[in-house]
Amino acid sequence: MKSLYQHLPAVEIGGRKLVGHVLFGLLILISAAVGAASGLLLVYSTDLPQVEQLERYRPSSVTELYDG
Repeated sequence: MKSLYQHLPAVEIGGRKLVGHVLFGLLILISAAVGAASGLLLVYSTDLPQVEQLERYRPSSVTELYDG
């Protein structure tokens, strides 16, 4: 009995090539995430006051609470 797929060539799956592409893609994504996190940390850390300034902080407005 003849097979229907007898005349087709054998299929070769490039397993190592696929794994390499997936690992490279993950490396790119991780690098982008680390770069974005570093950039955000750098941008937001420049506006932070010193600890000594926070210890002497006095708000400019005064809030009064009344109880009835």
